Amino acid sequence: MKVHVFYSGKTGFTKRYAEWIAQELGCRARPYSDFAETAIGAEDLVIFGGRLHAGRVERLKAVTSRLRDNLIVFAVGAAPAAAESTVEKYWRENLTAEERAVIPHFYMQGGLNFPEMGFMDRTIMHVVALLMKGKQQEPGAGIDFGASFDAASKDALTPLLSCANDRMRG
Repeated sequence: MKVHVFYSGKTGFTKRYAEWIAQELGCRARPYSDFAETAIGAEDLVIFGGRLHAGRVERLKAVTSRLRDNLIVFAVGAAPAAAESTVEKYWRENLTAEERAVIPHFYMQGGLNFPEMGFMDRTIMHVVALLMKGKQQEPGAGIDFGASFDAASKDALTPLLSCANDRMRG
C-alpha cells in the first residue's frame, strides 16, 4: 500500500504536521497543488490535512469529492484540542454525518503566525481578540487571538498515526 500525505495551509502549522506524519510513515508530504496530478490507486492510503480558516477546513470538499475510501483527514487550527465542543462543531460544519462515519478525522492545535498571515487575516484576528477580551470561553479554549503562538506538538499525531498504521496493516 502506498501512502500519500497532502496538506493545504498558509502559516506553516499544517505543513509541519504533514511532514511529521510523512516522516513517521516513510513517505513525503506534498502540497495540495500536487493532489490533482497524483495517481492514487484503489488500495493507496491518502492522508489530507487542511488549515481551519473561518471555520472551514481548506480544500477538504475538493478532496472528499474525489475520495472517501482509504482517506484520513486532519485539520489544524488555533483552538486547543481540549475545546471539544468547538472541535466537534468544526467537524459538523465540514463533513456530512455520512462522511464523519466513514472518514477518520483528527484535529490538531497549531497556533497563530501573524507574520505569515495576509493583511485581512491579521486584521480579522485582531478584531476577534478584541471581541473575546473578557468573555467567558469554553474550558480549555482560553487563547489570545491577538498574538502569535505555536502549540504544535508531535504528541497530537498519536491517534492519527495509530489509525494510519491500522489501515496499512489491512
